[in-house]
Amino acid sequence: MIKYLIVLDKVGDDMEYENVIEDFFSKFELQTKCSFEKIFGNFNKGELGVLSYLEKIKGQITSGELSNILDVSTARVASILNSLESKKLIIRKCDSFDKRKILISITENGIKLTQCMKNEFRKRIEYLIEKIGLDNLEKYLDLTIMINEVLNNYEEEIC
Repeated sequence: MIKYLIVLDKVGDDMEYENVIEDFFSKFELQTKCSFEKIFGNFNKGELGVLSYLEKIKGQITSGELSNILDVSTARVASILNSLESKKLIIRKCDSFDKRKILISITENGIKLTQCMKNEFRKRIEYLIEKIGLDNLEKYLDLTIMINEVLNNYEEEIC
């Protein structure tokens, strides 16, 4: 599963608040009744995750590097890239030094979509903090990290 690497712009003046928002998105998938498709159109979570990573790095990357970084198969990355390219959200071009390498970068439309996505996520986190408070969100993050670490250790022990 793709780990979302969404880096938000600074929200307000409180760096602690900003760090909590970044932690939330860098470590967890937002679970909601309102699907990604309802908000962003015909996109799946993998496509949005790849777009957000490409927007974050503001450069070019190969599909193999994306596969390693996002911890998904090269076949899955190829499928995501084909879809994003058909939607004109990424472009692929040959590396000028090594013609065997294909470099992927995000288009202006892709950048605009990721900005909309970040704004929507920011609204959700602000709403969550308003309803449960920053302290409770931090406790949730700490517990979730701890649970993930314990489960990962368990899986490593039995595999």
